[in-house]
Amino acid sequence: MNQSDTDLLLARAQVAIAFLFSIGFMSILFVLIFYYSNLSAPANTLLSGLTGALVTIVTQQSAFFFARQRPNALPDPTTTSTVTTTTTTPTPLVVPEGSKLVAAPPPPAQIVTPTPETPDATKTTPATPPAV
Repeated sequence: MNQSDTDLLLARAQVAIAFLFSIGFMSILFVLIFYYSNLSAPANTLLSGLTGALVTIVTQQSAFFFARQRPNALPDPTTTSTVTTTTTTPTPLVVPEGSKLVAAPPPPAQIVTPTPETPDATKTTPATPPAV
């Protein structure tokens, strides 16, 4: 069994299941609409709950059928195809001996912010706005 046969079988099975669920949904709606007064209260409750479940199932099946990714068809094995691959190699970077332009300096061990030992009372800082 090749891939296209499997895909066709899967598609037919999905359509059959969706068709059966849709027929079940329509038949329960038919019973609820036309025979509502003849049914007992528990039967009405069960059929109403089943209708809600079937609405969800049919909606999600429809969304799945229209949103799912379908595999590409397999090419015909009797046809031939030619593929040309082009590989380009970038030119190497030539660095002169002793050049410091290419090598970055090592990062500092830690970032240190200098702070004055004794703050100057006449200078303003962002924390102390100037007096008006």
